[in-house]
Amino acid sequence: MWMMMCRVTDRALGGKNAGTFDRYSASRNSRADWGRGSGTDPTAAGTLRLIRPDDRVLIVGNGLTSADVIASLTHQGHLGPVVSLSRRGLRSNGHAPVQQDPFGDFLTPNPKTASELLSRIRASIRQAERQSLTWHAVIDRVRAQGAHLWKALSIDDRRRVVRHLRPYWDVHRFRIAPQVERVLNEALAAGRLEILAAAIEDVDTDGDKIGLSVRRRRPTSIERREFDAIVVTTGPAHGRILSSQNWLEQLRGRGHLHSDPTGLGLSCNELSQALSADLSPDPTLYVAGPLARGQFGELMGLPEVSEHALFVAEQIAEHLEHRAT
Repeated sequence: MWMMMCRVTDRALGGKNAGTFDRYSASRNSRADWGRGSGTDPTAAGTLRLIRPDDRVLIVGNGLTSADVIASLTHQGHLGPVVSLSRRGLRSNGHAPVQQDPFGDFLTPNPKTASELLSRIRASIRQAERQSLTWHAVIDRVRAQGAHLWKALSIDDRRRVVRHLRPYWDVHRFRIAPQVERVLNEALAAGRLEILAAAIEDVDTDGDKIGLSVRRRRPTSIERREFDAIVVTTGPAHGRILSSQNWLEQLRGRGHLHSDPTGLGLSCNELSQALSADLSPDPTLYVAGPLARGQFGELMGLPEVSEHALFVAEQIAEHLEHRAT
């Protein structure tokens, strides 16, 4: 879970956390003075209780964390309007109504392009529906075969997947719990929750109110919105990970690390060894977990992360054994 909450005056987030909101909003004209007031740990228990029952709340991001925030606010008695904003206005889907086995096969043969992969997924979903299955079963199969599918794609096609398909993958791959889905559906039906497809253009403050100019996706237009509290749930920016922490930036400066060309994390080879800017592997430095997605593909779920951690541990053990002989 990744969350940042800010309120102007005594509940404002300042320091480096303010940059998270600035980077998302991509404001070129002005920015709110998030530094006024004291810092707050956004992951600390009780953070959302700083939001008053009638506050107008903006949630930046529309994934799993956003859904959890909405459910938590509802549970604590929040009755004010909530706007959940993301560039495409996509919201996380729920689980299948009944348990289903994974459906389809995408490895015989491997799709060679992003468009071919998308076409085959769509065809498999239509085939699944004819057998009274839902799209969940097809996405589960894609997830299971994800590492092989990713490996078969060129760097250019991996970039196309990240740029054009990843948002749609995320809302089908990462699913909300039934209880949370019910809360969201009830809030939408009651008109208390609005899902907004837009980008933040500008931010300013007036007293303890936060004003935003947002550009709607369709139809394209600029709207003025006003809120009492903002919760940012967009998650860590893996494409900018090297500038997020000093020690990573130092490793980059010394030539040990560089960004993966897909923008999904850090560059590494098939052994998960970090690659320098000249693509030379470092057998003493490994990239484990989600930051290795650019090389290995699907690496966000616990099963995949655990399997990859074991793989990296085996590589390290083999390297140490080789050095000892």
